Amino acid sequence: MVLLHVKRGDESQFLLQAPGSSELEELTAQVARVYNARLKAQRIWAGAARRLGVWDGRREPGPRGRGEVGRDPPGLLGPTRGYRGSGQ
Repeated sequence: MVLLHVKRGDESQFLLQAPGSSELEELTAQVARVYNARLKAQRIWAGAARRLGVWDGRREPGPRGRGEVGRDPPGLLGPTRGYRGSGQ
């Protein structure tokens, strides 16, 4: 086994472990696939971070969920609020 330290300029990118018997062309293709996958993941992450920045995490105005504490949504009847079951 060999451990390849992939760098771009002086900046370390990633480590890749490969069998010592690997052909150079095979290793080059594998390094390119890993490097391109990392770039793609970084672009996806950056896009998601931009969208979250626009949203900023605050609750949107308007009713959401139950609204006031202890208040049931309209039309919701439970066992203690007029539920008669299927036999009546």
